[in-house]
Amino acid sequence: MDSTIKQYFSKEYWKELLIDFWHALGTKKFWKEFVVINLGIMIGAAAVYYFLMPSHLIIGTISGLSIVINTLIGGNADTFSYLVMGINAVLLVMAFLLIGNEFGAKTVYTAMILGPLTQLCDKIYPYVNLTHKVVENPEVLAQLKAGIAVLDANGNPYRFQTLEDYIGVEGINWQDEAFRPTWSQSHDFSIRGGDKSTQYLASFSHFDEDGIFTNSGFRKNTARLKLDRQIFKWMRLSATVDYTNTLTTGVGTGGGMLAGILMYRPTGGVLTSDYELRYNSVDPLVDILESSSDYSYNPLVNAEKTQKDISQDRWNAYASLYFQLGKHLSFRTSGNYSIQTSRANLFYKEGTSSADRGGGPYGDSKTRRYMRYGITNQLTYNRTFAKKHRLQATLGHETTYEMDQEVYGQAKSFPLDDLGTDNLGLGAMPAAVTSSKSDKRRLSFFGRVFYSYDDRYMLTATVRGDASSVFAANYKWGCFPSFSFAWNMSKEKWLQNANWLSNLKLRAGWGMVGNDRLRNYLSLELYNSQKYGQGSQQMTVLNPLHLANPNLKWEASMT
Repeated sequence: MDSTIKQYFSKEYWKELLIDFWHALGTKKFWKEFVVINLGIMIGAAAVYYFLMPSHLIIGTISGLSIVINTLIGGNADTFSYLVMGINAVLLVMAFLLIGNEFGAKTVYTAMILGPLTQLCDKIYPYVNLTHKVVENPEVLAQLKAGIAVLDANGNPYRFQTLEDYIGVEGINWQDEAFRPTWSQSHDFSIRGGDKSTQYLASFSHFDEDGIFTNSGFRKNTARLKLDRQIFKWMRLSATVDYTNTLTTGVGTGGGMLAGILMYRPTGGVLTSDYELRYNSVDPLVDILESSSDYSYNPLVNAEKTQKDISQDRWNAYASLYFQLGKHLSFRTSGNYSIQTSRANLFYKEGTSSADRGGGPYGDSKTRRYMRYGITNQLTYNRTFAKKHRLQATLGHETTYEMDQEVYGQAKSFPLDDLGTDNLGLGAMPAAVTSSKSDKRRLSFFGRVFYSYDDRYMLTATVRGDASSVFAANYKWGCFPSFSFAWNMSKEKWLQNANWLSNLKLRAGWGMVGNDRLRNYLSLELYNSQKYGQGSQQMTVLNPLHLANPNLKWEASMT
């Protein structure tokens, strides 16, 4: 077992923890935070009770635990890293609000706050860092070996003359600078109820989290409405509407960001201060020594000065009507609609490595809109003859449509970076502007017949015709039949007394399946555009990209 973990099983550790806890109870900071948070909980609960609930209220609160731990650890987060992970993950607040009224409605509200959750690598002290990465000036190294003190420009000896002089120097803890204890909160609210003919549900949830890494976070809101209504004895309505909104911010730790933080030198050393090293966009030694390396850019400043956010909105709606047209005949029509919009913004401010290499602040924005809808109609005949003969026949029709749009813009050489991607027109040079749109249609007709005799012998036959817009003009349609036969041997008299066998069915079938999941417009001749300069004018030229394929048709697989 790791030595760090072993300490949590020792009596001395828990004795010291209780002593620290006792001392924390005597601090103003602890009681101030404890009173403020619990007072907020009581006010919030009272407001919800007063405005939303005429009926009984049940509320439970668990609080103070994370406050105690945070007060105890103070700046000594390394000692309590495992403790923070384990204990601070519990709920800070949980409240259940239950309402019952004469209409049978039930309202449920749940709230929880979690955190902080952080686990860091061991800190790399300047002495350890320099032991693994010693880069000495040959002249300075010769002076040190000869026992001659190294002097600065004013003739004063530098603070650090040997490697051992770095022992005990704290330097910059880049992990503490980059990562932070974070809190996440979740709120869920729902109402459901109804009677024999009508059932309804409405819900809303909110999740919010400050990212562990600097300048990052995540937020999500979801809402749902659902209704089931028996309009008449022979007609039933079902409808559902969902909405989701998400926002993700920050560049994250990918793309070498985490490696850059762990490998960036932890102290200013002889020629610069820790403050300059922390807040300069580029390592100060680059200018002093007129040299550079892969890690000369400050990764933390890069993350702080890079604005990145991705927002998404999604609507989904579904509705169906069911008609009982007779004792054996029914009809169902249903429709679905989905639309998703997203926007991804990325902007590099002055001082980032990308802005330095790109000639100044620049950014881009991409907007996407995806829409899909479908309609399905289905007529079903279901009847049992002479108790043993069961027949089910279905006729159906289905149509779907998909559309995808994108707009992308990039601009460079911004005179100022205050507005970011909110105004790409400030850029002196539009680097790229593109847009695209594609759509796809599909039309289907299908039929299915199922026959069963005494639940022993079953025969199924299906045929469907599909048309898709992705294929050539003369090959839009495809026909795909299938059939199967099944024998439920467990129903035979000679197997009914076989206690060792629960079920035995023999099934054989054959069928064809079509595939139209291809890129749009492959049956057409495609071009791309390029721009060329001719004198003082810019010309747009179309170049062949893809030859037409007039024989593009359905891909059918047989099973």
